Amino acid sequence: MNAYIKSLMDGRGINQKELAEILGISPAAVSQWKECYTMSVETLFTLSKLFQVSVEELVTEKNANETPEQKCDRMYNLDGYEWSELIEDDDEEAMLRYLEKLSNVNSRFYKLLYKKMKGNINILESDELSHLEKYFRSDPWQSAYFYDKRFDRPTNEMIDWIAEILNEAIGIENLNAITWELQRIYQNQKMISFEQVCETQDDDLIYMWYSALTQENKDAFLTNWYRQKVDNSILYELIKRGGRIICADSDLPHINFDRADLDKFEGEKRSLKHLDAVKKICWDMRGRYARISYEQYQVIINKSAIEKVEAEHKYKKKNPIKYWEYVKQGRI
Repeated sequence: MNAYIKSLMDGRGINQKELAEILGISPAAVSQWKECYTMSVETLFTLSKLFQVSVEELVTEKNANETPEQKCDRMYNLDGYEWSELIEDDDEEAMLRYLEKLSNVNSRFYKLLYKKMKGNINILESDELSHLEKYFRSDPWQSAYFYDKRFDRPTNEMIDWIAEILNEAIGIENLNAITWELQRIYQNQKMISFEQVCETQDDDLIYMWYSALTQENKDAFLTNWYRQKVDNSILYELIKRGGRIICADSDLPHINFDRADLDKFEGEKRSLKHLDAVKKICWDMRGRYARISYEQYQVIINKSAIEKVEAEHKYKKKNPIKYWEYVKQGRI
């Protein structure tokens, strides 16, 4: 098979059978790959996303001979970037490169940290994680499961301690919940603020910055903009990048409905018991944010609001008649 793809697979700890399953093809087809430029566009884009390399790099194989250390430096090195200097120099290319690396660092760090917690991280990945760890600060007590815990071990056992508690509380196989908690515990110290990136007045840079946020921060940012009635196309772009709108007390009357209206209600029917639970969680988030668990957080995702944003974006230009029908029905 292609030597460059094989090196990328080794770096991610993926074997030929696993890669074939991801791509939906046979292992024999993977073994027959010779040159990357002969692959289908769909395969190239999938590999690009999986291995965090550009399609151009795959086709030209220009980084095929780099060492693991050189690759880490190219992909993840955030040192030497001063955002204020980049703004002053109006160096858009360097700003974009920094934000791309920032996004890569966050995405890769949590994946590798989870693999280490599960005990199935290889040597190359372990070295990669060590390179990324320097950008993060840990604070376990930001998680709901650590508020009454005390860390009394050597510092180098912090990850093992966190793994033990999360495994006991959640179950190590629950990837989404574990990753959500890890994002609360480990904060990237290189992250810049919205005010800083906003100085660029460049939408592409703002969207790239948004992609680098953790899930909760994405949701908080999107929810705030939704309540300020920001342009729908911007909200839609943020949703496409993983953002979700979160319920607040003020949303509950819109989610609730009178029993007399049940027959003509076309939205999601929620019981009062469910609404009471949402209200309690919304209230708890105000004063005791760290007490919210992943499962509770899923309850307060305002799916109807997200659907309205998506529906408006979909129909307003492409199908105006359908759009106005939705407006009259209160679905947009």
